Amino acid sequence: YFQAKSTKQSLAENMIDQLTLERARATAQSPEATAALDEKIAFYRDKASRYEREKDEIKKEAEAYEAEYDRLNIHDDQFDIADAGITVALAVLGIAALTRRSWLVWFALLFAGVGLASGISGFVGGDFHLDFLASILS
Repeated sequence: YFQAKSTKQSLAENMIDQLTLERARATAQSPEATAALDEKIAFYRDKASRYEREKDEIKKEAEAYEAEYDRLNIHDDQFDIADAGITVALAVLGIAALTRRSWLVWFALLFAGVGLASGISGFVGGDFHLDFLASILS
């Protein structure tokens, strides 16, 4: 959307340049033709300035959306950690069942606890966040 406004602004500015050049080249123009060119130049100047204002508004809106995205991205990281923790816990529990090692059950419960804590924190908007793990999973 921003790019479309930039393109339209560029086209309007090109029309201003073209009409200004045409007005300067035509020496034997009637006053009506000169007035018509001046009117068109003013029209395109108005359009160009309107597109500039709209671009500024779009940019501010996009920056607000980007800030909202960054604010919510922490929850995405929390859910990634929850998914990874619970997946690893299930895999280790499977190995514990096959090998009948009780210490592997406790090790799996550690991963499950981290995954569960991160998932709950993501849902309730908590601050539990393992940055080092999120950077690996992202």
